[in-house]
Amino acid sequence: MPDPTDLREVVHDLRNRLSAISSAANAIRKSNFESELGEEMVDIIRNNVERATETLKELSESRETNGHRP
Repeated sequence: MPDPTDLREVVHDLRNRLSAISSAANAIRKSNFESELGEEMVDIIRNNVERATETLKELSESRETNGHRP
């Protein structure tokens, strides 16, 4: 288990990624990209958001299991 400082850095990095992915998804939706391509890109981004969210949940649960509270 990494130390709490390392975990905070991982969580911070993941949050930044989530924010960037969300912004990209919104930009794609508002753009004039080809509809089919835009939807495919949004799906890819959505899947990455889901994976990053799962990682955040696992990190949170791991911290709680090890006696660390937010």
